[in-house]
Parts: sequence; C-alpha cells; structure tokens
Amino acid sequence: MCEGGCGSPGCFPCPDSPKVNIPGNYTISATEVSNADYELFLNEDFAPGFLDSWLPPECAWKTDFTPDEWPSSDNLPVAGVDWCDAWAYCEWSGQHMCGKVGGGPSPMNDVQNPNTNEWFKACSQGGIKNYPYGLVYNGALCNGVDAGFEELTEVGSIATCQGGYNGIYDMSGNVWEWTNECVVDGQIPAQDQQCRQRGGSFYSNGPTLRCGVDSTRARNFRNDNLGIRCCDSL
Repeated sequence: MCEGGCGSPGCFPCPDSPKVNIPGNYTISATEVSNADYELFLNEDFAPGFLDSWLPPECAWKTDFTPDEWPSSDNLPVAGVDWCDAWAYCEWSGQHMCGKVGGGPSPMNDVQNPNTNEWFKACSQGGIKNYPYGLVYNGALCNGVDAGFEELTEVGSIATCQGGYNGIYDMSGNVWEWTNECVVDGQIPAQDQQCRQRGGSFYSNGPTLRCGVDSTRARNFRNDNLGIRCCDSL
C-alpha cells in the first residue's frame, strides 16, 4: 500500500511529464495534467486513512477524488476536478499547486505580480506579455472560443499556444487551472471559500484568456473546463 507520493515504496512511479525551468528557482508543468497522469493517482492503493491525514485542513470535507464524467480520453486534460483534487494530485506527483514563488499560497492581491506569483510569472514571461504568446490577443493561437475547436484538445497539441517561456503549452485556453490562491475567512466553510482559477478555457474569449485575468470559484467547484497544472521548487 502507498503511504506517500509517487515513487515512494508501495506507490506507483511518478508520471513522466515534462517541466520547464522558470527564473526564480522553480518549475512549471509543460502541459496541463492529462487524464492518463491523473489516473495513476486515482488508481493508487493508498493505505487506509492516509489521504485523510495528508490533506490540508481546508480539504477535511473531501472523500472522493474521481473527476466528473470519468473516464475520458488519456491525452485530454483532466477536467471536472475541484481545488482539493488538484492539491492532492500535485502533492502526490512530487510537486505543488502553483502559488507563491518560494513556496506556499499566493495572496489574493498578488494576481499580476511577476516577482512573487508562480503561475502569472510563467504565463507572462516575467510580466512582459499579456498573453502567453505576446502582447496582443490572437484568437487563432490557443483553444479559446474564437479558435473554433468548441471542445477540449489534447494537452500540448497546439504548437502555436506556447509561452510565456518556451516549452509551456496551453496557459491560455483549453481548461482553467486551479492555483494556490484562496480567500482565508474562518466565517466561511472551507469548501465554499473562493480560490483562483487561471488561464481561461475553450469557452473563453479574449479578455478572459489573459495571463492576468482574475477569476475565482468555490473550493469544491467542478466543471468540464477546469483542470490542473502543477509547479515545483528546484
């Protein structure tokens, strides 16, 4: 039985998914997490009670990590996941949810700070770009509503949707991506607290596909256009 992250004794090997080094001593996943990679986590034979002890207090309500409309095509991005699904997968895979450069959650007022916000820094190439590919919106380059796909595309399959830094794909469109940026309010149940989603989806138009767009959902929210990307410290 597994009592740790991937690669630990009794656990599956870690997904062989590429990462891109970002200035600031961290990496970000080159692509959104695929269904095939998430399935490794989902099929892990965790020891009884391990996940309960491993999850953060904000996820004490969490009991099932199976995405909505599961299973799906291996190379599509996993979708229909909530914040706690994303947190658990990233930790299991030896990474963490993208948050603050240097580790931990990023404050909610840090949405467009390229010096301290891991996700925004990677998408905007350190604050240089409005979109991963440049300053000006081009609806043909990524899987947003103007590209005409009208559905999810396989992770990393759109060569024109690369950037901010070379080798990162789909930071604009395809699926929204959960980040470690949440409202902290003890008066609100943890599952109802708002957390930031990044990057827009195949439903999104130009303004919503910007690196700096500010959008939040409840921690327990799931949708067919909301998925996962992870970061890691070097």
